[in-house]
Amino acid sequence: MGANAVSWRVLVARTPSWARRLLVFEGASEGLAAALSARAGGEVSTFECEDDLEEQAWPEGHFDCIVLDQFTEYVADPGEDLALLARALAPTGRMLLRVPNRAYYAGDGTAGTTPEEVRQWLGRAGMGLYRKWSTLDPASAGIRPGADGKAVVDGKAVELASPADRECAFAVEYVFAVVRTDYNPVQHAHRLFDARHPEWAYEVLTSIPEPYLADPEVAAVIYSDCQFVRGVLPAETPSAVLRRFFESQVHFYRVVSNVPAFRDAYYTQAELWRRLGDRVMALRLLRSLQHAAPDEKTARLIAANHMPEPLDADCATIEWSLGAETPRVLMLVTPGKPHYGMDVLYDGLCTVLGVDHVTEFPWKPTLHGAPASNQGNYPCLFDHPGEPVDAEALLAQLGDGCFDFVLFCDLDREIDAALARRIVAAAADVPLFIVDVQDDPVDNRADVEVYLQRADIKAYFKREMLACRDYGPTVFPFPFAYPDRLVADDITGPRTEPLFWAGHRLYGLRRLYLEYLEKRMNRRLDKVYPPEQYLKALRKTCIGLSLFGFGYDTVRYWELPAQGCMLLAERLPLCVPHNFRDAESAVFFDDLKELEEKLAYYLEHAVEAAQIAAAGHTHLKQFHTGSARARQLLGWVDEVLHSM
Repeated sequence: MGANAVSWRVLVARTPSWARRLLVFEGASEGLAAALSARAGGEVSTFECEDDLEEQAWPEGHFDCIVLDQFTEYVADPGEDLALLARALAPTGRMLLRVPNRAYYAGDGTAGTTPEEVRQWLGRAGMGLYRKWSTLDPASAGIRPGADGKAVVDGKAVELASPADRECAFAVEYVFAVVRTDYNPVQHAHRLFDARHPEWAYEVLTSIPEPYLADPEVAAVIYSDCQFVRGVLPAETPSAVLRRFFESQVHFYRVVSNVPAFRDAYYTQAELWRRLGDRVMALRLLRSLQHAAPDEKTARLIAANHMPEPLDADCATIEWSLGAETPRVLMLVTPGKPHYGMDVLYDGLCTVLGVDHVTEFPWKPTLHGAPASNQGNYPCLFDHPGEPVDAEALLAQLGDGCFDFVLFCDLDREIDAALARRIVAAAADVPLFIVDVQDDPVDNRADVEVYLQRADIKAYFKREMLACRDYGPTVFPFPFAYPDRLVADDITGPRTEPLFWAGHRLYGLRRLYLEYLEKRMNRRLDKVYPPEQYLKALRKTCIGLSLFGFGYDTVRYWELPAQGCMLLAERLPLCVPHNFRDAESAVFFDDLKELEEKLAYYLEHAVEAAQIAAAGHTHLKQFHTGSARARQLLGWVDEVLHSM
């Protein structure tokens, strides 16, 4: 096994966008300075190994970035020379050092250096190691250690007991980012933001290394700054607006998973919701914060805004029934891993159309009886008959007109782009639809069109379709559903447990809600259920709690009524066809105060809760099973095709 030569272009990719004044040592890498000049668009100075660094007339603290390619291979005392170069580095500057890995298993053990040695040099230079990137030998990916933690590679015994061992053995080279020991990335980002460079500020914030985030309070400050800066970055298209909003929300979730009542993050996210067009969601955040951690500023913000009625997020569907000919469907799916939304759709289409009329590509073993690794409670392991279809056979079938329409579901874009383009090109005369079951509210159509190099998308099915946004006339809401075979047939059995909750606390307001309820109820809400006990636990529980996760639409929202629990859920800000009705087939809450009040009420009124649970179970069976969702999709597809 041999390593591919690694280009100095990794240094160009690692050079910060905010670096306007660069000093470059090219070594034997001809073209590096020219490439950096073209990328940076600023001042680029160079020096060679024979230059006396003590005699250079560089102004002290002048350069934003000093780029050193293989520099340590050319000098006798790297620590001394790095100290001389450090004088020319700006207080917020960065030094990039690319070096061979001396411990690389296929090397001779003499060329290059090690991270430990680099740290020693930097200590002498008064500098600190900020980040480290390694370039692994690509041929090492499939090598696994034996029981003793070692593997024999090319006749050599290689220690692989830990990820650090693997990196040490298989890293061809390293790139080190070096800063002054007093460098403060948050202050640096603030200066860039104040200088009207929010995009550079965001780059600094999002490249802060993990060790800086170990303290939850510090992490919350950093993520809150990321949230704010991302939110104010300009967006030129409606899709870009949604993407900025979503990315800011991800940072908000990181804030509140570290510090659940971090006020500035709530104020920022509420303002972003208001700008997006949903004042209800803005006030919901503020009211939850105020209930958990009362504060005068929060109270003033709430008082200054009247709570409007929630947006009407329900919508009708098109009635679909099987005609004289059963449609033949090709689903292009994300290979190699379970994916709830598309897996339930596949099962639903097979139930409605028959397995012979639904083909997935690439082949997904978990749809055909294979287990899923590390997915203990994953409910979408199916066992439909079928045989894999290879790419060439599929292309031939498309050429023969074997499909009536194609559903592109691989928004992760894990199908090789060239292959995906060959497939949709072969299906040039076959209607193409996008099914987007991702966790984001972004309109991803344009990205898919570029990826597939095809613009004639007939319609777009969107899971996280915000009610406050207009996605266009051929966009249809497509939330999760629940597999038909897992819906409980009989929900009348004894329900001895009052409340069900299971899951992590990383996203949404889960930590805020759950820690507040635990304190008020004097009970823990952190039970973990083995896979074989999970459904049994649901089926003996009266009320189930559904909270936003990374997406608003979660599996929990559907599995609770499917198992006969009363659904107590955060009201979704999404378009949902035939959604549950508040206080009839589910119970919704808008904020923490409502959650506390409604939970207490229905725990005391078990008969009323059971009636709502029964209505929710009936409603789900009619509108929200996998087969029901498949029929909704088929109805919309028919409508689009008949309007062509």
